[in-house]
Amino acid sequence: MPYGVVNEFSDLIGRITTQGKTQQILERFKAHFASAAGTTSTWSSSVSWAQTDMDSYMRQAADNAPLFLEAFYDACESLHTEGLAVPDAKVINRVLAKHKAGYEIRPPDLISLREDAGPIEVPATPLSIDQQAREVIQNSLSQSEQLLSGGNSRQAVQEVLWLLETVSTAFQGLDIGTGTVQVQGSIGLPRCTVISPRQPAAASAMGRISRPESRPNSTRRAFSATSYGATSSS
Repeated sequence: MPYGVVNEFSDLIGRITTQGKTQQILERFKAHFASAAGTTSTWSSSVSWAQTDMDSYMRQAADNAPLFLEAFYDACESLHTEGLAVPDAKVINRVLAKHKAGYEIRPPDLISLREDAGPIEVPATPLSIDQQAREVIQNSLSQSEQLLSGGNSRQAVQEVLWLLETVSTAFQGLDIGTGTVQVQGSIGLPRCTVISPRQPAAASAMGRISRPESRPNSTRRAFSATSYGATSSS
C-alpha cells in the first residue's frame, strides 16, 4: 500500500477523533490495524502513545493492502453505527485513486484494479485475551497440582502466587471489549474485576508475561469529500 494512502488515512482518523473521545477512537483503529497485521493490541497509556502505536500498526498492516483497507473501512463502519461521521467509499476511493493504489471499494466488495493481483494472504487469527488467559491459568494450576502431588508444597504455593501476580499485573488495565481489567483488594490476594466500559478493542497481555525459572517466596453518517477536504486524483 502506498505510504501516501497511509498518511492520508491517518489524517482522516485525526479528523474523526475530533468528534468524540480521542483515545477511544484511536484504540478502535489501532485494534483493527493490529489484527490486519496479524497481532493484537493493548490499551495505550496515553493519547500520544495510542497515536504512536496506531501509526506503527498501520505501517505493518500496509504490507497487505487488502487487509489494510478492510481494517480502515471496518473501523469506520463500527464508529458510524455509533453516530460518528466517517469517510464513505467515495472519499476512500478518491484517496486510493490519487495514489494509484490499485484498489477500489464497491461495498461490500473490494475490487482489485490490477491484472497481476495474486491471492490475499490472511494472517492467522491471534488468540483472544480470554483464550490466552485460560491457557495461562490452566497451565499454572496444572503445574501447581503436580508439585503438590510430588510433595513440593512450597513450590506449589509459589506457582499459585505467580499466577495471582500475573493476573493482577500483566492483565491489569487491558480493554477486553466490555470494559477493562482492574485489580481490587490486598496485594497478597488480588481480586480482578471488569470496570469502565469502553469501545471494543482486541487486547493481549501474553507478550508481557514471562515465567522465571524460580521465584522468591513473595507475592455513516458518512462525511463528504467537501467537508473534510479530500481531493480527487488528477
